[in-house]
Amino acid sequence: MSKQEESSLFEKIKREVEAIEAALRMSSEELGKHVEKQTEQFKDWWKEKQKDLKEAQHVGKEKVEELEELTEHIINLLKSKSDLSYHEFEQEEAKFESAMEKLERKMKEVMDSVEHESEELREKGRKEYEDRLAQLKAQWQSKKAKMSQEKAKAEGNFEAWKTKLKEETERLRGKLNEEGDKTRERADHFGQELSKAFDHFKKAFKSP
Repeated sequence: MSKQEESSLFEKIKREVEAIEAALRMSSEELGKHVEKQTEQFKDWWKEKQKDLKEAQHVGKEKVEELEELTEHIINLLKSKSDLSYHEFEQEEAKFESAMEKLERKMKEVMDSVEHESEELREKGRKEYEDRLAQLKAQWQSKKAKMSQEKAKAEGNFEAWKTKLKEETERLRGKLNEEGDKTRERADHFGQELSKAFDHFKKAFKSP
């Protein structure tokens, strides 16, 4: 894992953790409005980018249309009904993750085919897309965390749920706060440790 890849992983995980922590402080209604606002902002941004892509050389109409279709599907999933059971929501998550994988792959194909004045501009454009997609993932994890919290309250398991979440949050925060110079081998190890800690953190929201 390169230093750049490690930094990108760090930022993505940090963003999702912060979004989840913020979601757990909101009411379900507040979170619903927040996600809706974020989704609308993404849609506005995407409309502008569609224009740029359609005008770009070597992209192709078919690729843009595929991106349009995938993006619309993901937005519809983010707008999923609030009255879904947690089990139903987890089933929707498989659809969301599959759609995001396809969208990320298509976005990379498109960005690789876009001609920029320099490699610097190409990388800047790619990072912008990656940041926007990371925001969508953070919104999904926020909704899932909130549903898990409400489920624990309804089933009388809230204190145990809260304790587990606190333990996993502290473990992940410890990884995120690690500093110091790392050799390439150490950087790879750190990335693996960070990913593993984040996986444990997200498992706190899995249904038993």
